[in-house]
Amino acid sequence: MTLVIVLVAMAIFISILVVRRMKPKVKKNGTWQEAKPVIKQEETWTDAEKVFVKNEGTWELSYENGLTITLSGTHTNFNLFTAIGMPEQNNIVVNIPRGLVLNASDSGVPAFTLGNAYVGKHITINNDGAIYGRGGRGGGGGANGSRGGNGAAGGTALNVRQAANPVTLNNSGQIFGGGGGAGGGGSYRYEAMIRLDPEYDPRPFRSNLISNGGKGGDGGTGGGGHGGVPSVGWRPASDAWVCVLGGNGGVGGRYGLNGASGQHSSAVITQGAVTKVFVNSRGLGGAGGRGGYAIEGKNKVNLVNTGQVVGAQVN
Repeated sequence: MTLVIVLVAMAIFISILVVRRMKPKVKKNGTWQEAKPVIKQEETWTDAEKVFVKNEGTWELSYENGLTITLSGTHTNFNLFTAIGMPEQNNIVVNIPRGLVLNASDSGVPAFTLGNAYVGKHITINNDGAIYGRGGRGGGGGANGSRGGNGAAGGTALNVRQAANPVTLNNSGQIFGGGGGAGGGGSYRYEAMIRLDPEYDPRPFRSNLISNGGKGGDGGTGGGGHGGVPSVGWRPASDAWVCVLGGNGGVGGRYGLNGASGQHSSAVITQGAVTKVFVNSRGLGGAGGRGGYAIEGKNKVNLVNTGQVVGAQVN
């Protein structure tokens, strides 16, 4: 049994008012005052982590050097330091109950981050709810013969890289990185002189055809981008024509997965001889974005219970 001593300067007789899990109080000169529990170990006074009192033969916890917060509602871009600052307690427990969702407003911001190194503190996260990284935005469709845009990477769910000490994670819920955004489809631009069938009209006509690519799907639960609409050139009686087609946008990745690349544009030339080509620009599809990280700071995490974790875990 470790002896716990509560010190108050100049106090000769000390009475302890037990307030469960709150800082003990002492009565000095008729006034109750908060006391700081300390313990002497090897000639050194240090803060006591817990104080027990014996009540009718049973030891009961009356004080714990810790702060417990239980979240409620829906939180976006949750930052622990913004929420609680720097408490004096050494042990910080964050409870995320079942049914509660933490998400992010942008794929560049974690759904849950510490916001501070919390030097000298021990943080425990009990997650029974859901921590979801934001899905990356899909790349824009190519225009005027250009390449489709790349999809953005999915966002991080939980980021504890700042932690000075290991973070205990008890996960019975979900920690999902955001899905990668899909690449946009490529655009095709074709401009040429095309000679028709002399039997109908010996004069060539100049085509100027553009088909833009479809936008890539945003990441998250996954969604498809829409393809470009074919553009068709002048069609005489001989059916001489040129068709160019922009590529479809890719499908956004589901939670923690990469987005698909956009399709390349394509062109088909039929009925009629091309006499001169002015522009022949075929845009490629954009690349899909990587899936978001489930956990950043894996080397700082003491994982007690795995739960559902979707997405890469990186240091």
